[in-house]
Amino acid sequence: MSFHQDRDLRGQPAEQILLELLRLQNIPARINPTPDPDIAPDPATRQQWYEDRAAYDLWVNGEYWDCKADWMSWQTGNICVEADSLVHTRSVKFAYILPNPSGLYVHVFDTKDLITLYNAQNRLPRGDGSFYPQYLYPHKRVGDQAENDAVLLPKDITNEFGRSLWQETREIIKQTA
Repeated sequence: MSFHQDRDLRGQPAEQILLELLRLQNIPARINPTPDPDIAPDPATRQQWYEDRAAYDLWVNGEYWDCKADWMSWQTGNICVEADSLVHTRSVKFAYILPNPSGLYVHVFDTKDLITLYNAQNRLPRGDGSFYPQYLYPHKRVGDQAENDAVLLPKDITNEFGRSLWQETREIIKQTA
């Protein structure tokens, strides 16, 4: 199985869950229809399909959204935000599906907020009176790819940034009414 197939097999259930939750609210949404790059007829098409697949996961009421599922967040207490997702996206929102003891919680972040949190730094003093930068949140290599950089945000960051899917859908419904 290729990397792209593995990625899609892991991501599709989360995308399907989000799609159905949006449809329950009568919000127009659809999954990115771009084909798997591994079946492209030539290298140029493969590259284009790869870029198009990485650009967004769902179209939601006229906006591109990415959908991520962090199945480990309940155990770790962190939300893993991968650098490549932020670099390659054209999405304005990221919906994170997070497990909890009673089911699944979906939290929606603005992409610009995730980029800010990824890059957030403190200035720490040195003994000579100068300062050096240190990331505010831990940065790690994650997953099964050697160069998969990510930031680990504490789950309680959801109290300060973004909003629940239900709050987000309520706003969408208000805007379209």
